[in-house]
Amino acid sequence: MALAQLPRRNDARHAQHRDRGRASEHYDVIIVGSGAGGGTLAHTLAPSGKRILLLERGNFLTREPDNWQPGPVFVDGKYISPDTWYDADGKPFQPQVHYFVGGATKLYGAALYRLRPQDFGEIQHADGLSPAWPLSYDDFEPWYTQAEWLLGVRRRWSFDLYLQHTSPGSAQEASWIMSFEGMLLIGC
Repeated sequence: MALAQLPRRNDARHAQHRDRGRASEHYDVIIVGSGAGGGTLAHTLAPSGKRILLLERGNFLTREPDNWQPGPVFVDGKYISPDTWYDADGKPFQPQVHYFVGGATKLYGAALYRLRPQDFGEIQHADGLSPAWPLSYDDFEPWYTQAEWLLGVRRRWSFDLYLQHTSPGSAQEASWIMSFEGMLLIGC
């Protein structure tokens, strides 16, 4: 498990704890996971002056040529956790998860999707009714846009389906590709 403390600016107490080589036992915010969600939250809160602890189950991914090749990553499963999970009947399965600093975003293909407005509503499935969310797409839209700008998301111009559902001036819609700079920002 990797442990990271985000430095608090001009905080003598933080420097004192750092010098002793051990983590403080008091934090204003503890974030579990350093992927797209946790990394973005940590980046957003860092200038607040809060004491932030960022926990990650995995360690740092060693940089090597295979990190950048689809064969080893997606076909061979080189970086997949060896964990075995069990379904409701006790049958084992391999969950296809990755545990690294930067979260699963280290090896996920850099595609970010927005849910559609209708995805927040009541949906009838073969196995029953999925109730509507208590919040709507419009409640999330400003946060989608803010996260996309932070991460340097680029729109794929082949899809115009969501243009009517994005904030004025945003360059996002149905399918996005995270920029390399955005991936570095959140630790990928």
